[in-house]
Amino acid sequence: MRRWRGPKPSLASAANLPLYGVPFSVKDNIDVRGLPTTAGCPAFAHLPEKSATVVRRMEDAGAVLVGKNTMDQFATGLVGIRSPVHPVNSFDAARIPGGSNSGSTVAVALGFVSINPSPVHGRYTLPA
Repeated sequence: MRRWRGPKPSLASAANLPLYGVPFSVKDNIDVRGLPTTAGCPAFAHLPEKSATVVRRMEDAGAVLVGKNTMDQFATGLVGIRSPVHPVNSFDAARIPGGSNSGSTVAVALGFVSINPSPVHGRYTLPA
């Protein structure tokens, strides 16, 4: 899904990219050019014309965007299940995934991505 901005960097130039090849994802309230942003609410969906600064900076540092993660609608919930589609707790399906960053937490916990540059505010620790 990454939008290459030119040829792949050579090994020499990759050394200047501190996040070269590191997979990352973003919460669905962060704009990514060409991918819908819903903030967990389908009625809010829009297609951004440009990516948020954090996405551009991650890609400029060599990181590879894997995709967007589900979240509680408008990041207002503490349980991770207040949206039409929500993730399952990565360690115990009978438990809630926790927090508005629930989709991001599950993606990191399962090793799908290494980084998710979303605001924290305790949402990664709630499932614990």
